[in-house]
Parts: sequence; C-alpha cells; structure tokens
Amino acid sequence: LATPRGECSLLPPFTGIPRSILFDGRVMSCGSCRVCSLNLPPRAQHCRFCDCCVMRFDHHCPWVSNCVGLRNHRFFMGFLLTSEATSLLGAVLMIVFFVRLALTMLGQKGTIDPVDFVVASWPQILYFIVCLGIFPPMMNLVFYHMGISSHNMTTHEEISLPSRKERRKHPDRNYFPNSQGLCNNLHYTMCLWNVPSLVNLQEA
Repeated sequence: LATPRGECSLLPPFTGIPRSILFDGRVMSCGSCRVCSLNLPPRAQHCRFCDCCVMRFDHHCPWVSNCVGLRNHRFFMGFLLTSEATSLLGAVLMIVFFVRLALTMLGQKGTIDPVDFVVASWPQILYFIVCLGIFPPMMNLVFYHMGISSHNMTTHEEISLPSRKERRKHPDRNYFPNSQGLCNNLHYTMCLWNVPSLVNLQEA
C-alpha cells in the first residue's frame, strides 16, 4: 500500500512484470526497477547518479550532489530560502559599506575619487556582484518550487505536464491528482517528519 505522500508499506515481490497497487484509493500501475530489482511505488524513480531508487523523486541536484525526494525536500527548500536570504543580506550590507566609505572619503578629501574608491573596496565590489548574480536565479528557483509544492507536485511530474495553453483547452481534466489542498500540500513539503530510509533494505 502506498500513501499520497509516496511512502510505501507493502509492494508485491519483484518479478519484472508491472503490477497494480492501491494508491490513495485508486488502483495504479506499479513500476519496477531492473537495476535495483525492486517494485516502485507511484512517484518513485531510479537515479542513475546516486544509483538507487528515490521515493517521490523530484530531481537530482548537482549543487548539493544528491537527489531531492521524499525524505529531504524540506531541507532543499530550506537551502534555497537561506541562500536567497544570504545573498540579499550580503548585497544590503555591501550597499551600507559603500555608503559609509563614500561618506568617509567626502569627510577626509571633500571629494570621491573613483580610482581610490575601487582600490579601497574592490573585494567588496566583487562580493556585491556575486550576491547580485546569485539573487535572481535563486529567487526563480524559490518561486518555482513553492509553485509546484502548492500542488503537491515534483519537478519530474511538472516537466511531463502539458503546456498551460493545452491545459486551458481541457479545464475538466485533473492535472494535479496528488493535491490535498494548498495548506496540506505546503505542510507536507515543508514540515514532513523524517521517513525511514529504505536504502539498507534495498542493499539487503
């Protein structure tokens, strides 16, 4: 049996033949992984980089060198949010530093020499540029993952969705079958307690 969260408590023995299981009150096809010799619950995928099957597979992130899935999605969201906050704080602190340096130069020389200003603050200028470069893509990732999390979707599932134009043509279809409501979806993504790892069972 598998729950809407993607955890699996019981699957048929592996035979390499697709099976059907009860998932959230629905009968769904149970995939299989020939590499790990396992039947997979819905939303699980095999990661070729980590060489293991991941429950509620979202994507493999090269920046953290790990898969994002059921057990660590909330930590990944925390990583995105803290990275965004850090880059924003760094940019604000550098602006304060530049203003104070400019005021100091005005008080000592009565003018601001651009060459002296750059020589005195070139490490801070480089750091400011890095913070500004990190902020937009991190903000994009935050909004993207908050958006798919609000529908209880994964990146892997979102990529396979039809385009928005195509979805508007068929508004009667349910494109978010795992959604449990906005609050429940975000609570599940951000506040889910640790689920026991099944890697040891897989290796056994």
